[in-house]
Amino acid sequence: MAGLDVAMPEHNPHPCPVQADSGALSATVVRLGTCCVVTLAGDVDMATVGRFHSAVGDEPTGPTDALIVDFSLVTFCGCSAVSYLLQLAERARARHARLAVVPCRHLNRVLEIVGLERTMPTYETCTEAIADTGCAEPRVG
Repeated sequence: MAGLDVAMPEHNPHPCPVQADSGALSATVVRLGTCCVVTLAGDVDMATVGRFHSAVGDEPTGPTDALIVDFSLVTFCGCSAVSYLLQLAERARARHARLAVVPCRHLNRVLEIVGLERTMPTYETCTEAIADTGCAEPRVG
């Protein structure tokens, strides 16, 4: 598998945080073996989708067989987030990598309406997504 490449702007050994900050978007990136978990918290809209984009990155720094995007702490999800998620899905397919999504209720409804939940694996929790994608323990260093 060629894999998907993602930027690693920071290392956080703890995926799946349990509290969201209100307001602006924050993005946390965690590498788990050859998997990458991007956890978003706050609002994802036209004004903040660039932060989501930066967390994943255009110019990759490492191979990734699975990318998990955790929206569970997202308080608002605009169409720009869905559009970028579709770009990620296409990028993952082209590189024979897996994309898994943990949607917030807003995004879950949109994915249902447009029929994407059938083509994009979604999970109720980040922990379930990590287990199903076969991600390893966090890499140190």
